[in-house]
Amino acid sequence: MRKTLCLLLIIMTTAICLHSFADEENEEEDDNKTGELFDKIEKEKEKDEEEDDSEGGKTYKDDDGGTGGCLGKALGGCISGCLDEMGPVFFEIFFTYMFSVRYSDYPYSPESGHEFSFVRDETAKSDGQIGFLKLSASAAYLMDERVSFTGLIETNLTLIHANLFFQYTYESPYWFTFFSVNGGISIPVFNVMVTGYIGGLSFTASEAGASLPEPLFSYGGSLHIFFFHNIYCDIFNLNAHYRDLGFHIFSFTLNYCIGFVSVGAGYNLNLYGYDYSSGDGLIFQGPFASLKLWL
Repeated sequence: MRKTLCLLLIIMTTAICLHSFADEENEEEDDNKTGELFDKIEKEKEKDEEEDDSEGGKTYKDDDGGTGGCLGKALGGCISGCLDEMGPVFFEIFFTYMFSVRYSDYPYSPESGHEFSFVRDETAKSDGQIGFLKLSASAAYLMDERVSFTGLIETNLTLIHANLFFQYTYESPYWFTFFSVNGGISIPVFNVMVTGYIGGLSFTASEAGASLPEPLFSYGGSLHIFFFHNIYCDIFNLNAHYRDLGFHIFSFTLNYCIGFVSVGAGYNLNLYGYDYSSGDGLIFQGPFASLKLWL
């Protein structure tokens, strides 16, 4: 356990040091990237409008002999065959586990039956609860006088997961705002809980008047690993794409539980308007402190 904690501490310290070094090297370049981000968004909007105009009035005919038709039929047949063969077995296992999983009142609760988990086992002193609600709030310093405030609401009903994410990042004179709603599935196994989700994300930048034209399809995942001595780590990721631009949010947190309250410290990495064609984008990263409530 000590070796694991030391390794995590070394990783976090190394990441902060590397960022500080890179920040000094690229300070002048970062000053221009904010304006470039707004320009990229406007250019992608113009491309969208041009494509809509050029495609207006066109009709498309689905020919059974076309390449798209053949590929669609082949793919559909493959998926249909897999569902016919494996579907009943998979859903039987999934629903059996879904109706049997129970959570303790909070991580490391004495009634959970596990010394380092959140899911009750057969030795638990109580029946547990079928779901939980987790409220998270964090404040980050993203270098170069940038700050970020993040809120995350996560809830589970057995294996069914839903989350509400919002983040405000300030870089004078701009406020970048992210808002996302997602749903998915969690798989808790002993001291690990893996979650995947999809949903929608919106992005706006005040003062600049830049915003994405509509909520984007978002996807991501999270990972909780519960260690001994009331210590656990969680990793959160959220992604969205607008044409050739990508928006990515990553965070790693090391937490200590005191009853139903968790305090933590971690590292945040945000990529705004990452251009896949040029490999360039606006990067915000830095350490943060967090507070979490398990209800």
